[in-house]
Amino acid sequence: MWETGNAINVKLEIPGMETKDLDIQVTEDTVYIRTYATGTGDREALLAALRSNR
Repeated sequence: MWETGNAINVKLEIPGMETKDLDIQVTEDTVYIRTYATGTGDREALLAALRSNR
């Protein structure tokens, strides 16, 4: 995550997931990332990616 001018940018790599499998919503103070993929492997990859970007 980084800030440029009047924008906050977020880059997230999620191995084994495709854009169509994600629902991303941004509110005033929160970014929601939800996955529609099935299987614990996909879920674990998402959680690992989120943890590594903290």
